Amino acid sequence: MAQSPAPFSTGLPFQETRPTDQVRHKMNLQDVKVSFKPLNNCLVNLPANIINPFLSSGNILIQNIIIQLQFKEKKTRKQQVYYCGYNGYFSSDQDCIELDPSFADALSLKENDMISIKLVFEFPNISSVELEPATSSDWELTELYAQIIEDKFLNQIRCVTVNQLITVFPNSSTNNIVKYKVKSIKSEKAELQAGKLVNDSELHIQPKVFTKNKPSSSSSKTKPRSSSGSKKQRSISSRRSSQFDNTPSCLIRGISLPHLLYSHVDSSCAYEVFLNLDEPSVNPKFKKSDYVQSQIVSPTQMDPHVHFPMVQ
Repeated sequence: MAQSPAPFSTGLPFQETRPTDQVRHKMNLQDVKVSFKPLNNCLVNLPANIINPFLSSGNILIQNIIIQLQFKEKKTRKQQVYYCGYNGYFSSDQDCIELDPSFADALSLKENDMISIKLVFEFPNISSVELEPATSSDWELTELYAQIIEDKFLNQIRCVTVNQLITVFPNSSTNNIVKYKVKSIKSEKAELQAGKLVNDSELHIQPKVFTKNKPSSSSSKTKPRSSSGSKKQRSISSRRSSQFDNTPSCLIRGISLPHLLYSHVDSSCAYEVFLNLDEPSVNPKFKKSDYVQSQIVSPTQMDPHVHFPMVQ
């Protein structure tokens, strides 16, 4: 069943008004149950009986409605307070709020959890926000979908809180959800604990590349030294390449997925390469390998003397 959008006035000329005094007294905490719905954003659907009195009180922009979420985290038993935006739709149950499962997981919320919510209409605007990818994989997805994330960020996230974990959906695939931790929030005059994103808000994302753990001092002392101690150790990639210099290689035409001829292949993961090992041009030794090294070569770069070593 299609969702019903929350009604709001669009009279011309439009002038936003704040809730009347008669409605303000209803802006207290209300207990609701958490319900999951694939929204693909960090917004929530609200029960009609909660949001309707505010929408009917004046011309209130939906993007200016902020919802305060209060609950006790089950692991630490600490009271948590976060803020999110209104999605513009009514929830299917008047006792529940609906939010995306990935967003709920980032807040450590489970389905059917009881939380307290409160509507907030006066919230400071964010001048700049600094984010850190949750993992190095999230940074790789950030580089891959940089422009898409920038275009969709404001549509999917309305407000943020310091130390909050947020999720961004570059596309409809659940495999490509990008998670960020909010490091700092600033207005034009001061630092904020929480704030509302606007069109002029600047988004800064710290890089987070994968780094191999360095051996401890104790383990490095017990490690046998080579006869030529003055020589530096080769990198892992160079050692692997030299180790498999004599392994087979092949040059095969690549086809981007999804493709009509290969609709049976699941292309939801962005980091997979598919190869038919039964093709006559593929060396049979590839069937015994767990990993390969792949490289994309354009026609202008092709050279009959170039070899592409396989690395396990």
